[in-house]
Amino acid sequence: MDMQQLRRRHVAATARRLARAKAEQEYSEYMHAQAAMDDDWDGEWEPRDTTCSHCSGTGGDPWNDGITPCEHCDGEGYEWWN
Repeated sequence: MDMQQLRRRHVAATARRLARAKAEQEYSEYMHAQAAMDDDWDGEWEPRDTTCSHCSGTGGDPWNDGITPCEHCDGEGYEWWN
């Protein structure tokens, strides 16, 4: 085996090792990102009930039959801060 052939084999083996290391690193980063997404899950994609719990969504103050706006939601009927 001459030196040129030996060098080609060495370069090819090194390229395979580098490609394998890069693939392992990308997979590891992907798995860490997936784990981080799973850890941060707080149900943010699920629909929330934003109806005002004080006036039940009517927007009127229940203490005076709805004549004045609800003091909790300012007459909107939903809790916008949720």
